[in-house]
Amino acid sequence: MPLPATPLMYRINAAVTTLGLSRATIYRLVKQGELELVKLSTNASAIPADSLHAYLARCQPAKREG
Repeated sequence: MPLPATPLMYRINAAVTTLGLSRATIYRLVKQGELELVKLSTNASAIPADSLHAYLARCQPAKREG
């Protein structure tokens, strides 16, 4: 089975790079419920792609009509 073109999960460093935010901000967004964090093991966490994409969609400015 071929791998998906986009990742299913973003490790914290990948989320930092993708969003252009600091690690502290990523964890703050998790604490505020803006991003979902999944523990992969005792030392590894990741953000599901759908959570990251939903956050980005919420951050998009509203289109103005007129």
